[in-house]
Amino acid sequence: MARRGVNIIEHEREFHMFRVTTGELDRLAEGFGSIHLALFGVAAGGFTGVLIGLLTGYSTMDPKVAGVFVGLLAATLLGSIYFGVQAKRDRDRALADITAIKEARRI
Repeated sequence: MARRGVNIIEHEREFHMFRVTTGELDRLAEGFGSIHLALFGVAAGGFTGVLIGLLTGYSTMDPKVAGVFVGLLAATLLGSIYFGVQAKRDRDRALADITAIKEARRI
């Protein structure tokens, strides 16, 4: 079936339906919409901002101010690592839950 130079090709598709409980849906939502992922973004952005501030103004900074920047840099780096690991763990758990649902196992 062609209309105005456009060919429409239909392909058959197969749909699989799985029974999912409310608790399972909540766990999946937690894994892919994790607060850890949001906090990772905040910490990584803070790390980048502090690093740029430190690199551009270090030569003119008072030693106390430079020390504060280095402390902030370390804190945001640790926060980025921690929240990144937690976000990865949440995502992996959600993917394992999806696999369990597909295999009709309880999670």
